[in-house]
Amino acid sequence: MRFWKPVRFIPDDTKIRFLRFSRFGFFASGILCALSILAFLAIGLNYGVDFKGGTVMTIRTGQAADIDSLRSTLSGLGLGDVELQEFGGPNDVMIRIEAQAGARPPSRPPSPR
Repeated sequence: MRFWKPVRFIPDDTKIRFLRFSRFGFFASGILCALSILAFLAIGLNYGVDFKGGTVMTIRTGQAADIDSLRSTLSGLGLGDVELQEFGGPNDVMIRIEAQAGARPPSRPPSPR
């Protein structure tokens, strides 16, 4: 005795033509996965300031920031890899500076007791 009848959303005689490409899709997906693993092993990850350490500053200029002028000025200071990025409005610039060799980490404030 059957209490319920299953709901069929797709009829039994449906012919879905795109399934003939499924083997090609599996093959292409496998190749792309293998290539991404090889690229990870060969190139590695590009760690940002969050993992390598360094300083992030945000500045606001009086008029629209001249990124090229700021970049040339900061690169002349010998701070290593300096990245500049405009964000928010045209006056806002984010500056990332890599951790300096021989620099000591900032001291932590005493913990409250």
